[in-house]
Amino acid sequence: MTAARRHVGFVFQLAFLLPWRTVSVNVLLPLEVSGRFKSDARRRANEVIDLVGLSVFADADPSDLSGCMAQRVA
Repeated sequence: MTAARRHVGFVFQLAFLLPWRTVSVNVLLPLEVSGRFKSDARRRANEVIDLVGLSVFADADPSDLSGCMAQRVA
Protein backbone atom coordinates (compact mmCIF):
# COMPACT_ATOMS: atom_id res chain seq x y z
CA MET A 1 0.00 0.00 0.00
CA THR A 2 1.24 3.44 -0.81
CA ALA A 3 -1.52 5.48 0.82
CA ALA A 4 -4.14 5.17 3.56
CA ARG A 5 -7.45 3.68 2.45
CA ARG A 6 -10.60 3.75 4.54
CA HIS A 7 -12.08 0.61 2.97
CA VAL A 8 -9.12 -1.56 3.96
CA GLY A 9 -8.96 -3.12 7.41
CA PHE A 10 -6.85 -5.68 9.18
CA VAL A 11 -6.86 -7.70 12.37
CA PHE A 12 -3.75 -8.33 14.43
CA GLN A 13 -3.07 -11.98 15.18
CA LEU A 14 -2.65 -11.02 18.83
CA ALA A 15 -5.25 -8.76 20.37
CA PHE A 16 -3.81 -5.30 20.83
CA LEU A 17 -5.70 -3.30 23.43
CA LEU A 18 -4.46 -0.24 25.25
CA PRO A 19 -4.06 -1.42 28.86
CA TRP A 20 -4.99 1.94 30.40
CA ARG A 21 -8.34 2.06 28.56
CA THR A 22 -11.37 0.00 29.55
CA VAL A 23 -13.06 -2.37 27.12
CA SER A 24 -15.63 0.22 26.05
CA VAL A 25 -13.04 2.97 25.66
CA ASN A 26 -10.83 0.64 23.56
CA VAL A 27 -13.85 -0.06 21.32
CA LEU A 28 -14.33 3.69 20.86
CA LEU A 29 -10.71 4.28 19.81
CA PRO A 30 -11.17 3.89 16.02
CA LEU A 31 -13.96 6.47 16.05
CA GLU A 32 -11.80 8.89 18.04
CA VAL A 33 -8.82 8.45 15.73
CA SER A 34 -10.89 8.85 12.56
CA GLY A 35 -12.62 11.96 13.89
CA ARG A 36 -16.04 10.30 13.53
CA PHE A 37 -16.91 10.20 17.25
CA LYS A 38 -20.57 11.22 17.48
CA SER A 39 -23.01 11.69 20.31
CA ASP A 40 -24.38 8.15 19.95
CA ALA A 41 -20.94 6.50 19.81
CA ARG A 42 -21.04 5.22 23.38
CA ARG A 43 -24.47 3.69 22.85
CA ARG A 44 -23.28 2.00 19.66
CA ALA A 45 -20.09 0.77 21.36
CA ASN A 46 -22.20 -0.83 24.08
CA GLU A 47 -24.37 -2.51 21.43
CA VAL A 48 -21.27 -3.99 19.77
CA ILE A 49 -19.84 -5.13 23.11
CA ASP A 50 -23.17 -6.82 23.85
CA LEU A 51 -23.15 -8.42 20.40
CA VAL A 52 -19.90 -10.25 21.24
CA GLY A 53 -21.20 -11.25 24.68
CA LEU A 54 -19.04 -8.98 26.82
CA SER A 55 -21.53 -6.54 28.34
CA VAL A 56 -20.49 -7.53 31.85
CA PHE A 57 -16.91 -6.55 30.99
CA ALA A 58 -17.58 -3.15 29.35
CA ASP A 59 -15.87 -1.31 32.21
CA ALA A 60 -13.14 -3.90 32.74
CA ASP A 61 -9.45 -3.42 32.03
CA PRO A 62 -7.90 -5.56 29.28
CA SER A 63 -5.85 -7.41 31.93
CA ASP A 64 -9.14 -8.79 33.31
CA LEU A 65 -9.99 -10.53 30.02
CA SER A 66 -9.11 -13.96 28.69
CA GLY A 67 -7.29 -14.13 25.37
CA CYS A 68 -10.50 -14.99 23.52
CA MET A 69 -12.36 -12.11 25.15
CA ALA A 70 -9.55 -9.67 24.31
CA GLN A 71 -9.64 -10.79 20.67
CA ARG A 72 -13.38 -10.12 20.50
CA VAL A 73 -12.83 -6.63 21.88
CA ALA A 74 -9.99 -5.97 19.42
